[in-house]
Amino acid sequence: MWKRCQCRYNPKVAASASLEYPASAPVLSPPRLPWVDAIRACAILMVVATHVVTTIQQRSFANAGHWWTTLLAHVLVRPCVPLFVMLSGTLLLDPSRSEPIPVFLRKRFSRVLIPYLFWTSVYLALHQLAGNHPLTVSGMLWSVVETPVSGHLWFVQMILGVYLATPVLRIFVRGASRSDLYFFCLIWGIWVLMNACQTMADVNLHIKPYVATSYVGYFVLGYLLRDVAVDGRRKWLLAAFVAAFAFTAVASHIVMARAGGKTSLRFLDNLNPNLIVLSAAIFLLLRDIPYARLYGRVSWLDAAVRSLSGAAYSIYLAHVLVLIALGRYRLDGLVTHPVLGIPIVVGVTTALTWVLVMVMRRAPYLRMAVSG
Repeated sequence: MWKRCQCRYNPKVAASASLEYPASAPVLSPPRLPWVDAIRACAILMVVATHVVTTIQQRSFANAGHWWTTLLAHVLVRPCVPLFVMLSGTLLLDPSRSEPIPVFLRKRFSRVLIPYLFWTSVYLALHQLAGNHPLTVSGMLWSVVETPVSGHLWFVQMILGVYLATPVLRIFVRGASRSDLYFFCLIWGIWVLMNACQTMADVNLHIKPYVATSYVGYFVLGYLLRDVAVDGRRKWLLAAFVAAFAFTAVASHIVMARAGGKTSLRFLDNLNPNLIVLSAAIFLLLRDIPYARLYGRVSWLDAAVRSLSGAAYSIYLAHVLVLIALGRYRLDGLVTHPVLGIPIVVGVTTALTWVLVMVMRRAPYLRMAVSG
């Protein structure tokens, strides 16, 4: 069955994806892949939706319709962080991107670390005003290097660690064959399964594949999937998506129902096998949308997607601030039935954060906080 389901490598996929898109970049710039902007824009909407859903999940348990809507929405948007990491691997592991290690680290860290420090300070100040966090020098330092002051900021610490490994991974990728990349992802999959065995069955296997662990696997997987052609096997891709989605939803329902609706990440953790399959399937499905045809029919969508994609990191950092403000007025996903409530709150939160980012970009001393 594996031979029948296996996707074939097609080195022309990336080129064809860029050729179908109207060329507007300077001649010396590499061709822009429209699906990169689209996946990044979808991923940031999914991040906002994840936080909207988790705030109402337990309260929705009292109503079966609300519960299943909230749960299914949570499962669908959960691959948001894997999509971001896979996109980073798609772009940063490209062998054509050749730059000295100090230059690479300076560019990455300046774009990511400065906004992170700014927004960490903002959330620290909010906690201080609410009386939840003492604003001391030691407390601020620990919030930067240890436990983030706001839960969603863990992503920044993780991606900075991946950036530190990128120069080494570039050397590997530059000399790696497709078989080598598949082998790397296979070893990562074994590590994931070993962790699942330890979590689910308390079986601790002491042989650890230390090189291919954690989010580095998503990073390499993103580069691997960039040029994989699905061709006529799209039905297998859809089957994998449906199977992973259904398993995650049913398993999460069982676990959360036993806990009275309390959110559990036992089957929703980004490094679970089912989430890897779901994330890879969504990545490929979004990659292969005919964007030239879509943007030809909806002319304004191209500019909107580009703008949202460009502001994605800043929206990621700032959107919790908007959610906190909306929560004070009880504007959450249960303001009406979650089928409407969740998209409405996600849309309002994203729009308000987007406007905030655009305004800050025009301010001389604040633009560095939203320049990631």
